[in-house]
Parts: sequence; structure tokens; C-alpha cells
Amino acid sequence: MINNFYKKVNNKYQNIVKFLFYLRYLLGIFLISIVVYLTVPNLIDFKKRDNIIKNYLNINYGLELEDYENIEFNTTPFPNLKIKKASLKLGSSLIEIKTQNLILYPSILNIYNFDNFKINKIKLKKNKIILNAKDIQLLKQFLNVNKKMLIEDLSIDVLKDQNILTNLKKIKYANYGYDKNIIHGEVFEKKFKIKLKQNYQNIDFKLIDTGVLIKLTFNEEKSNKYSKGQVKSKILNTNLSFNFNYDDKKLNLENAYFRSKLLSFDSENQIFYSPFFFLKSNVLIKDLDPKIFKKINLTQILKYREKIKKINSENSFFYENKKFSRSTIDKFNLNVKSVHGRLVYSKKIKILENYLNCKGDINLMEQYPVINFSCVANIKSKKKLLKKFSVKNNVRDGKFDLFISGNINILNNKINFFEIKSENYKALEEDLIFYKKTFEKILFDKEFIDIFNREKIKIFILEII
Repeated sequence: MINNFYKKVNNKYQNIVKFLFYLRYLLGIFLISIVVYLTVPNLIDFKKRDNIIKNYLNINYGLELEDYENIEFNTTPFPNLKIKKASLKLGSSLIEIKTQNLILYPSILNIYNFDNFKINKIKLKKNKIILNAKDIQLLKQFLNVNKKMLIEDLSIDVLKDQNILTNLKKIKYANYGYDKNIIHGEVFEKKFKIKLKQNYQNIDFKLIDTGVLIKLTFNEEKSNKYSKGQVKSKILNTNLSFNFNYDDKKLNLENAYFRSKLLSFDSENQIFYSPFFFLKSNVLIKDLDPKIFKKINLTQILKYREKIKKINSENSFFYENKKFSRSTIDKFNLNVKSVHGRLVYSKKIKILENYLNCKGDINLMEQYPVINFSCVANIKSKKKLLKKFSVKNNVRDGKFDLFISGNINILNNKINFFEIKSENYKALEEDLIFYKKTFEKILFDKEFIDIFNREKIKIFILEII
């Protein structure tokens, strides 16, 4: 009975069985054809056809292939051409890209058709770019291509006068797929993420796990060069915003404002980078909490002497006390010029109707920097001034001018008074020593920043009057 069943099945499906039997041969022939099709290119010397590859890269990716070590065809994991140790030039610019592996993924149907050579996408692995700061904007044309491109492990050194300003490492970028127009990388040993939007006119920068967020908006000019825009940033609990515009010689930072719990200010800044680096700024301090001075570590700052030496600047700071504020100072104006680490300053302080005018200098390049000072105090009312510092005293009210000169060692907590005099008084040598010891004992018992402590100033005044 079982035999009859098999006979019926065999007779009924005989044609299907025969078809499947012959199909296996067709499938085998098909697989062999594919293997041969993808294997034969390994026998082709692609170096002899590199002009076709160079022309395609130049037209479609804006890259000039100037030099390379070898070109080889790989079948797996996907058919590709690997160009080893390639040197590329970015269009007509002087920017050079060194890459260990430039991988081209050609269209499978065009592997043999060099008259109609096409590439589906390219990949650059282990790359290096060295460029001048002024040429950063030229990278736009490198990123803004219509063809698919993936960049892995890119390092960029940004130079200014052959000195490295910053180094970006482990950069990864793709202009297609899930991470389209997103740049990942590292700067200052911290990971960052950049989102490029609206044809690169909007850039969102995030320094991972640091609370640093920066949004850049560029205004595109007719010349198609980004030279104007706006920056908005949030760094922890601090907000900073400014408009910028730049050319070949300078960068202007306009309508800048900085806001934090301890400090708020508006400013206008100019940064000249040709023919040499120079910073010029005007800062209007809106709000200032004296607690901010406790966060200043002079010893740590002076570790960067060589970097400070390169910053030449001319800066003005202005502060005016708000009404009903408990601030001791009513008005404050400070002008500072810096050249090769040497600072020359002048300042004017108003407390009620009393004025203090000082000038001096300091060389930060010295191992133990010393502030030289020369001050004139124009006192209109002794009693009002002492009352401002909550000092109760029965001194006779009156006005007088006081001249003081000396120097302060900001790291060793030492002060020297060269001269203290008024119209009817001139300090003797023993008086100068007394003022020195009292100053160091009360105001300079910890560190330089502490000499601005209001309570300590009160104690010092009580000690010397």
C-alpha cells in the first residue's frame, strides 16, 4: 500500500522533481559565475587605470589623489578598491590629507566598465590633516559632498605661525546613514559631538560629560565664506553669547555678554592675528560677587607662563555699583596692557566721594612676580570713608591727599612700602616697617587675593589709625 502511495506521488510530481534537479546545476553555475566575476579583478593592475580613479575623486569628492603606495582589490566583506598610504589634496587649497587606507566601493555592475566608472561610497581610515587656523572654513567643501563618504580616525592639527593651537583626535564623520552629518571626536582629552545643520550654517557642539554646550549660527555672504555669525554657549551654570565677524587679519566679538552666579559682564573684543597676535577688549562689569576671588589660584595660573607670554593685549574694565548694593566700591576702572608677559596697569577707584588712583607694572615671567605700585588717594571725608568700612572712630573730619608707593610679592606674601606721605606727614623708616608688618600680618596672612577682603581691611584700618 505504501509502495502504491510513492508511485502516485512520483508520477504526479515527477516534473517538479526534475525541475529542482536541474535547478541545482543552474544555481551552481550562477554561484561560480559570481565568484569568478568578483575574483578576476584581483588580476587587474589598477595602477595603470589610476587616472580614471583620480578623475572620479576630483569631480565627485573634490579630492586630488597626488600619491599612494598601492591599489588592491578586495572581494570581502564587500567588493572594494583599497588605496594604501594615500596623499590627497583638498581641491585647489593647500590642505593635504594623509590617509593610511582610502577605500572605494565601486558599483558592482561597473567593476569592468572603466568608461563608466562609478563609486557608491568612499571610506578614509587613519587620517591626518595639518592646517592653518585661517583655513578651517575650507573643510566645509571636504564635508559638503553629495556622494557617500565615511571618515574614521581622523586627526587634525590647527596651526598658527607653525605653532599648534589645538589638536582634534579620533574624529568620525559620515554624510549618510543614522549618524549623518554628526561628528564625533576628542579635544583636550575629552570626547565631543558636533551636529551640522542647514548646510553647515548651524553647528551644535557638545563636550561630553562636561556640561559644555555651544551653538554656532553662521551668516553666509555672497562670497560663500562664513565670516559673520553668532555664538551661544552654556558651560555648567554659565551663559556666554556674542556676535562675531572675521577676516584675514582680525576677529571681532561684539555684543558679548557673560552671566554666572558670581560674575556678569558685557564686552566688545577684537582679536588680531595678523601680523601678530593681539587682543583688545572693553569690559563692562554688571555684577560681581567678591567670592569669585577665592576661586583664583595664582600659582596654577603662573604655570602657563609661556602661553601668557604670547598674549599681547590692551584691556579696559569698568564697574559701577548699583543703587542699594552693599558693595564697598562705587566705581572702578582698570586699564591693563600686556606685552611678552609684562603687565602695565592703571586703575581708578571711587568710594563715596573719595578717589584712589594707582599705576604700576608686573613681570609675570619672573620666578617670583612683583607688583610695583604708586598710588594717590584723594580723601574728601575721613569720617565717611571710615564709616563705609564700619570703622567707628572719633577722628576729626577733613580732606587730604595721601601718596603711597611700594611693591608686592604676590607668591611670597610680602609687601614693601617705599614712601607714604601727605601734606603734613611723611612716614619714617620705622613707620614703613610697622605698616609692612601690620599689612602682612592682617591682610597678607594667606594669599594675595585675600588683601581685598573687606573685614580684613577694617581690622587693618583699626590697627594703624
